[in-house]
Parts: sequence; C-alpha cells; structure tokens
Amino acid sequence: CIGSGPETMSGAWPVRVTSALLRLPRWRTTLSERGVLALEGRDAKKLVHGLSTAHILELAPSDGATYTGFLNAQGRILCDGFLLAPEEERVLIDVEAATLPLLEQHLRRFKLRSKVNIADRSAELAVLSSAGSDSGVEESSAVRAGFVDPRLALLGRRAVVPRDQLSALAAQGTEAVPSALYNLTLALLGVPNGHAHTPSGESLPLESNLDLLHGVAFDKGCYLGQELTARTHFRGVVRKRLVPVVREDIAARARESPTHETADAFSHLPDAEARIARALPRSDEGDLLLGDPTLVDEADASLTDSSGKSAGKLRCFDELSGVGMALCRLDALGASPLRTESGRSFIPVRPSWWPTEIGASGNS
Repeated sequence: CIGSGPETMSGAWPVRVTSALLRLPRWRTTLSERGVLALEGRDAKKLVHGLSTAHILELAPSDGATYTGFLNAQGRILCDGFLLAPEEERVLIDVEAATLPLLEQHLRRFKLRSKVNIADRSAELAVLSSAGSDSGVEESSAVRAGFVDPRLALLGRRAVVPRDQLSALAAQGTEAVPSALYNLTLALLGVPNGHAHTPSGESLPLESNLDLLHGVAFDKGCYLGQELTARTHFRGVVRKRLVPVVREDIAARARESPTHETADAFSHLPDAEARIARALPRSDEGDLLLGDPTLVDEADASLTDSSGKSAGKLRCFDELSGVGMALCRLDALGASPLRTESGRSFIPVRPSWWPTEIGASGNS
C-alpha cells in the first residue's frame, strides 16, 4: 500500500532508499505508478464535472489543479485523481495507472453525444512531485511550473510534464528519490493513494478522507453518486475513516524518540508523523527498505479492539516498513492496539493534520 518502485519503474522489490537520500531536506520523484487521461473538446469540462466530486467548470490554467473522486451510481469510489485544465477545451486527469482503464471506460460510458475526445496520454506525459522542507534548494523548472498539491500544502508541488523532458530534469534542481518514499509519506499521513487504499466500488469518499483533502464540493450541482455523499455530509456523522496503522514496536520507538534537529527527508511532515518515519526499521547501513504493497487477505483483514468489538478493516500492509492503512472506527483511535484474527496487532494513528473535531468524540 506504500507505492510503486523507483523513479524508473523496474518492478523490483524491495525498494532501497539509501541513508544519503534520507538525509535530503528536499527531493523530487517521478510517480511512475500514475497515468494521464486527456479529454479534448468543447464538452470536456462539462463531462468531467457531472462525473466527479469537485468543481471544474471554472477551472483555469492559473488555478493549478483540483483533487477529486469519481463515483459509481451507488456513491462508491471508482478512483480519485487530479484535474487540470491547461486550455479552455482540454482537461487532463492525473490518475493511478492501474485504475486508468476503468476510469476511461467510465467516461466513455457517459460520453454519449458529448463533443469530447478521450485518450490515454500516459506514454507522452509523466507526473512529478517535489516535496520536503523549505531548504532554499532551487526546484527544477518543470516542478516550479506545476501546482501546489491541492490536498495538503505540506505534500509539496506536483506537475504533469512531457516525458521527453525527464532526462533533462536529472541535471537540475532537487535530487531524485524512489517514488516509494513519496508514497510512504502519503501512508503515514492517512492520504489515500490508489486502489489499495480505496478499493474500487467499495470505498466511500468521506470515509476515505476526500472531504478533508478538499476533494468534495458540497455546493455544486448534481453529479453521479452525489446522493449518498451529500446525505452523509449533512447528517454530520462519519464513524469510520482511513488512517495509518503501524506495528507496536514502531509506535513505541516514535513516542520515545528525541526531537530531531537536523533537516532530513521527513522534516516537512508534522512532528508526530516525522517521528514515526524516523522510527521505521533501517538496515545496518541506515537504509530504509520498502516492500511490495500487499493487499491484506480478506480472512485476516478484520480488526478488533481490546474488548473484542469490531474496530475496522485492514486495507493493506508493508511487512518491511511496518506501515499500513486501515478503515478504522474513530472511537477506536488511541494507544491501544487493534488485532486481527491471526493475532497480529497494529496501532492506529490519528493524522495530525485532521481538524481537531475529527475523532475527538468518535464522530466526524
């Protein structure tokens, strides 16, 4: 559930993030697990607007991008993504490559007589991200021309660039790291990242934190799947949300760790998440090993609290890093471990960027 392989996807696991890279206060990565769909034509914005949870009709090139979800008729997430409008009649969708065919099929199904052409441009366009603390290091021109991540500003900048520019980027700006390091930071923050976190046709947008990440516009008109989302929002009750989970030993080390005074690859994270990141197991050389994102077997996914009451569902877990994601009851968040049927235990972590009222009383 942490992410794909190195900057140039090799399919090799584990991914080794060297101690030298972990000392970088600012870094960039090519998100090789992302794809790009392009919609062109006078009805491009109208089509996407009616099928997504965010506003797009007034989106302009200067606005950067907006984060959104695409839902089915039952209000369940098909996928999430970023919408860009580089031209008046052109929309780009930055989406997980694994779910791009599903989204393309979904858009074509509802295209009907709309004046719009839909094409997969992943072979021509790449997605970059630049993250880290404000170190004064100059970013590459491509990333500077991108946009601030609309979910959380601490996630840095993002850009969609022609692939033929990637080789030139290696000689300028911030140093490249494996995309798995970026995806680790998303997992530590409880930010959904693809179908491993939000299984298509199963996940609800509010339980998946899309509302907290500015991905749902509650003041827009009708869109596919709106009814359940709007009803849940106006009732004001969300009892479960997507949260990070870590092994007990990692949580214990994070609580005991001293204040870290030297800038590193995790300095841009809130203190609680940065402490967990620095408490993850390292090799003898100080390298961080990130494993293959593993979807949890259904038989071992159910989580229970200390009283044996159902507390949620483990979505995925990386055995090497000790970090996973779970859909968890808000009143089960805390220092007490949650257990699976096989006896494995995890500590659920309340993301520190959440509004104070979320999880404070068991409801959102």
